[in-house]
Formats: sequence, structure tokens, C-alpha cells
Amino acid sequence: MKKLRPLIKGQSLRIDNHQDGKPIVWDWPEGGKPDDVHLDKEMNEKVNNKKVKTRVTLNNDQGANGPKKYERKDQEWKSAYDKMMKEVQQTLKNNKEVREQLIEDVNSAIREIGPNKAKRAVRKALKRIADHFDLSDDLFLQYNDFNRGTAAFYFDKKLSQQYYVGFGLDYAFYLGEGDGQVFSRRVRGWHKKR
Repeated sequence: MKKLRPLIKGQSLRIDNHQDGKPIVWDWPEGGKPDDVHLDKEMNEKVNNKKVKTRVTLNNDQGANGPKKYERKDQEWKSAYDKMMKEVQQTLKNNKEVREQLIEDVNSAIREIGPNKAKRAVRKALKRIADHFDLSDDLFLQYNDFNRGTAAFYFDKKLSQQYYVGFGLDYAFYLGEGDGQVFSRRVRGWHKKR
């Protein structure tokens, strides 16, 4: 399996199926397809005081959200955005098999967690997702529970870099470079159905 760690170098991801104001639902029928599984990708550093981010659809060929008109005029911002999108193209978009395996593993992980969110199931799910990003057992540091989720932390000694893989109460996975503060700042709270 091709590893996806380049997607989180200096960036953060959120994997979900985004239905505003509702918890994420991953229980589509066996053999069926979810409507819109995607990742929200954001650079950790702003460029000219603007966030560089995009949404990439994983389960169909809709591609990614493009920059807004005012963003396209900022050459430095556009250059950072283009570099980020090139990483996505090389790592994900041109490899349907990798995308499908990631979607299936996220789906399986969510099904295993279920509504009770047992710590053991969450930790197993985090490990499954971390494996896609080449965050192996020899990099593992610890698990931490937060008021809005659980995260696994990894440290790559060669790169002197810490990573997190988290699961929020909003049924989304969060990944990126950084520590517990980064995860607790990025994770969204769970919203009740209206």
C-alpha cells in the first residue's frame, strides 16, 4: 500500500462526509457507496495572512475545491496552493486503489467504534488510519483523551517531528503534524440532529 504521509507534511487533514449540523454517518449499506467522503486539507502556516486549504473528494472524480478569485491573484498564496494540490494529485487522485482502501478502512473503523465509542475500538481505529500515513508502532508515543475526542501521538526521531491521528466526537478523523494542543484546537464538537 502506498503511504500517505506526504499529505500531512506541514499540513492538517480532516476526513469526513460533511453534513452541516449533523453527526457524520458512516453506516452506508454493505457494498454501497457513501455520498461524499472527502478530506479537508489545510497548511499549518498562513500565506500572506490567509489560510491555504482545499477539500478533496475521495470517492468520486469531482476533484478538489479551487481557489477563490481573490486568492488566485496572490502569487505567493497561489504557489503554495498549487504545491499542495500537486501533492494530492501525486499521492491520491491518480491512485484510485489507494483512495478506495482509505475509504474502506475509515468506514470499517467507524463501524467498529459504534455508538458506544469504547476506548479500545477507538484506539484500534486510530492505528488503522495511522498505518495509511506510515505512522508505525516504532513511532508511537501515547494515546490521550480530550473532551471532544481521542488522539494517538507519534514521534519520528529522524525528522524530529511529532504527528497526531485523532478521532472526534463528530465522527471525523484528524491527522497532522503537531501535538495535543493542535488536535484539541482542530477537532470540532459533535452536533445533535435537529
